[in-house]
Amino acid sequence: GSFGKGLLVGILNPIAIPFFIFLAAKTEEEGLLKDTWPSIFTYVSGTTAGTFLAFFTYGLLSKIIAKKLRQFRFWTDIIIASIFVILSIQQLVVMIVKKELHF
Repeated sequence: GSFGKGLLVGILNPIAIPFFIFLAAKTEEEGLLKDTWPSIFTYVSGTTAGTFLAFFTYGLLSKIIAKKLRQFRFWTDIIIASIFVILSIQQLVVMIVKKELHF
């Protein structure tokens, strides 16, 4: 079903494939990765587990991140509103001084 397809895409992680291919080639060149099935399987398992743990951590921290973003949005809204109120008052004063304000 959909979960299986999502799991397959997550395991394959097509965005990261070029990075891991480059990394595998570089580590093999340095002698850190051997060209044997157990070594390749261990490498693929490690990258899969690492990616899963990274996304799992992001998921756990998402509530904290969302809360911080809400607080940031609140204060940016206050700052922007204050700027517009100040500009409006300044424009009103200019119009009163120049007697362009007609009631």
